[in-house]
This record gives sequence, structure tokens and C-alpha cells, in this order.
Amino acid sequence: MFAYMKLGIRQLGMGIGLFCLSLPVMASEYRCGWIENPGPGRWWITDKDASWEISTPGGYSVSPQSIDQLPDIIPNGYVRVTGTYGYSCGCLTVSTDKRKHRITKVHTKGKQQLLKRCLEDRSITNKNGKRVSKRMNPAVQRSVAAPTQVVLNHVQQPRRTPHTAQVSQPNHRQAVVRQPPRNKPVVEPAYYIQVITTSDHSKANSLKNSFAKDGFETVVTSAGRDGKKLYRVNFGPFANKGLAAQAQATLKGIFAGNANVQESILVSKKPAVSVN
Repeated sequence: MFAYMKLGIRQLGMGIGLFCLSLPVMASEYRCGWIENPGPGRWWITDKDASWEISTPGGYSVSPQSIDQLPDIIPNGYVRVTGTYGYSCGCLTVSTDKRKHRITKVHTKGKQQLLKRCLEDRSITNKNGKRVSKRMNPAVQRSVAAPTQVVLNHVQQPRRTPHTAQVSQPNHRQAVVRQPPRNKPVVEPAYYIQVITTSDHSKANSLKNSFAKDGFETVVTSAGRDGKKLYRVNFGPFANKGLAAQAQATLKGIFAGNANVQESILVSKKPAVSVN
């Protein structure tokens, strides 16, 4: 699986001639995408072109100096998955080996972006949210599936559009058409994506606040189950079920390595009310 590393060492000793031949494969460019760190020593960045391997335990790794150039992780630009590891949105100036989908060097300190950019900027994300590279450690490689509005594998995140209420036409066969009281506006149910369910109210609000800082509308709802009160973090609203389903697919792709989180990512239609 990591035969590429041995191949690289062998090529290095073959002289300047082969090195020159490899130059067309190497490139330096500014790339923006999801920087993933699902476990110790495991790093890669995924953009619209590929999943670029940066470091894997026991396999390929760039120099420590390059790792030091990765963007700093800040709370409101970072999605926590397990422990202190997860995903963030960032931009890097890098050299790449396009044939092997690897980052060979990070040149300058990367800049972290708001999650909103990776979630909604279609110019830096894929269409399907699936991992492009399949050279990752099987224990780390995430299964391909489809969660809310957090996208890393460079899935194009659907842009949120304002909810527009559906206006029904009156039935001409009816003698009287009931109108709702003017002082009680009708609340149209909207589509939301349930991101996670937890019994910890503070954790639910913390995640909500994190997304709010990035400009996403997020609400927390509560429900009782088996005598316990559970809190659900919901992304939305979305104008229609199609947009909600696209965002759901994106989120599931990001959390493909966490079955519990994936099971919690659901699309629902409701007039969600925030819990204080």
C-alpha cells in the first residue's frame, strides 16, 4: 500500500536526468479545501481535484517543516469528530505530485477559512463528497456515504436559499375559504438536517454557537425518550427537500468514519424552535 514511498526513494537515486523528467508532475499552487486530521499523524487536504495525502503513520509523510505550515485550528472553523481531531477549511501554497495525489511541500503558513467557505464554495469542492484518493490507511479511510452542511472531500455544498412559503390556490368549488387570523401568521414547516442528538444541553448549544459564528442558521430542539431529555442540533432551514438532501449527503461523507454520527444525520420537515 505504501510502495510509493519506496518508489520515490529509488527514483531519487537515479540521478538528475530522471529528476528533470519528474518536473512536469510536480507543481506549486494555491489550494483551498478541507484539511482533514482524523487521527494522530494523519493529514490530507481534499479539494475539487483530489484528496492530497500529506501524512499517514507508517506511510508517506512530508517533512516536519511542512506540517508546521498547516493552518492553526481555531474553534469556530473546526468540526470536532473524535477527541481533538476533525476537519477544518483552509488554504495552502503547496507543491504537489499530481500522479500520486500527494503534497510534497507546504511553502507558507496556511490560512484557515470559515467553514462556510468549504461548505458553500462550489469552486473548491467536488460534486459528490466522496473521497478521491484511496491510498489512505484502511483503518482511517472513511466509507463513502452521504451529513448536514459540513463537507470535506470536497463536495459541493449546496448554497442555502431563503425559505419561500408555498401559496395554495383557493378551491373554486368551496363557498367559503377560511383565512388565518391576521395576528397569528401561519408558520410553514421547513426542511432541516438533524446533525447530532445528545443528552448534554451545553454541548448542543456549543455546536450551535460554533456554526452560528460561521453564518449558518442552526437550531436546537428537544424531545423526550425513555424518560430522558435529548437535544437535537439542526441545520437549516432549507427551501426544499432536495437542497436538504444534498447537504445531508455532504455531511455524511464527512463523518463516514463515525457510524453513530451518521445515524443521527437526518432530514426532517418541521417548524423547529430554538431551545434557550
